[in-house]
Amino acid sequence: MGKLVAGGMREGVNPLENKADSSKLFIGFALRSEMRKDFDAEFGKTIYSFSERDRIKLASFPLNDHILRISMEKEEHHFTLIENILKMIRATHAGRTNRQDS
Repeated sequence: MGKLVAGGMREGVNPLENKADSSKLFIGFALRSEMRKDFDAEFGKTIYSFSERDRIKLASFPLNDHILRISMEKEEHHFTLIENILKMIRATHAGRTNRQDS
């Protein structure tokens, strides 16, 4: 729980946190994602979560047993980016469902 499986920083971009803090962040993201599941019966499943900080914007997308975590520059139009990611997730999920039905 809480470890980077794939991905990383865009070329030429350095993380704001040091390597030791990255592990804490990943664990924190995973714990928050799991805790949100406690309210699935009342509110439905989490589609994504978003936070904006002084220096960065962050979004998390639960994907079965994993979390897609993205960070954005403050100036980024996050709504458009989030909508595009959700479209890709839905398309991927629909493709899997169609293959399972075959």
